[in-house]
Amino acid sequence: MQTVIIDELANQHFYSHCHPAITRALQFLASPAAHELPTGKHRLDSDALIAIVEEYQTKQPTDAVWESHRKYVDVQYIVRGEEAFGLARTSDNLAIRTPYSDERDVVFYGPGTQRFVASAGMFLVFFPQDIHAPGLAVNEPSPVRKIVMKVRGDWGFNQD
Repeated sequence: MQTVIIDELANQHFYSHCHPAITRALQFLASPAAHELPTGKHRLDSDALIAIVEEYQTKQPTDAVWESHRKYVDVQYIVRGEEAFGLARTSDNLAIRTPYSDERDVVFYGPGTQRFVASAGMFLVFFPQDIHAPGLAVNEPSPVRKIVMKVRGDWGFNQD
């Protein structure tokens, strides 16, 4: 089973062996077109590949929202700024706060303890078994521009 990928977008060619849709998402993020998108949701391939461009202030870790998805893999790319991410695995058995919603493709969890900092030029790929809490302040809240690619696929994950 695949696990979270954390790297710089300059190294995206190392992941060409991944699912073809993930490769397409990384190639898109490396293109000038990705950086020209305005904030908001952009369907690049119907529901199979969606780009969500976000600009926001990072939040305190106490306000973290821990989540995972089943239908979509998240490829999160930091365009500008830096943010911390909470990281856990579904096998860590975090308490489920809100059961899986098929309509929203999300399950929410109680807090985990592991964190990772990502800065401009870095990307993270969160698979269905990767619980993540994005948008966290590294020290103090600061502005971030990020592109979240929602990559639909058959990820073979059926855990409740």
